[in-house]
Amino acid sequence: MTNKELQDALKTLLDSIQHLDDEEKAALDLPVELEEIKNTFTFEEFGFLTRDAGLVVKTKDGDKFYLTIQGW
Repeated sequence: MTNKELQDALKTLLDSIQHLDDEEKAALDLPVELEEIKNTFTFEEFGFLTRDAGLVVKTKDGDKFYLTIQGW
């Protein structure tokens, strides 16, 4: 698996969670904190000038988290 493949898989997962209803979330026993995620972008989508794979996660209260993915 490449860094970009992991980035894309995580983005798909986080995007999918946002579209679940409360019953589906409860059935999956997901952490409540995941409900705070508003948007997820790849670094490229967000406009970062970098070759790194990674995600920008924006929360409903306006916080942003930058997750860089680096294999070793």
